[in-house]
Amino acid sequence: MRRDLLEAVRQAMAEGRSLESFRDDYLRIIERYGWMAPGDNPGWHAELVYRVQTANAHAAGRWAQIQRVKTLRPYLRYVTAGDHKVRHTHREWHGIVLPVDHRFWLTHYTPNGFGCRCYVQSVGPRDLKRYGWTITPDDDPALTIPPDKGWEGNVGIAWERLRAA
Repeated sequence: MRRDLLEAVRQAMAEGRSLESFRDDYLRIIERYGWMAPGDNPGWHAELVYRVQTANAHAAGRWAQIQRVKTLRPYLRYVTAGDHKVRHTHREWHGIVLPVDHRFWLTHYTPNGFGCRCYVQSVGPRDLKRYGWTITPDDDPALTIPPDKGWEGNVGIAWERLRAA
């Protein structure tokens, strides 16, 4: 069922279809498997599946772009939405600047939880100078804060591995 749902999201994205259109597919798929979404209204679960998977697809595509330009823009900067809804742990990561190939991005590349609105900026040496940003030292305590449980990873790397297999 999970594979069918992922394929339905992929197809909806490829065709530029809306969440409402995906909901129809979602209902057909869960009915085929005899499964019911938690709660009285399956619409919220269809929306969760759609939003999580489209965010992951966007992040994977962004990772591929980052890899293509990392010789010119060799750093990533962690950025939050900057409002009252940002989780405390994510707020601690705001402003971290590390090389693209730093081990931190293996586990902390966005998204880092349900509804996470964080993203990474691809930055180069000129950006560092212009904005006064500095490379985060490896002993910075923020680097040891784990992502939300179940979100440890990098969807871009996972996607690359899947495509190579």
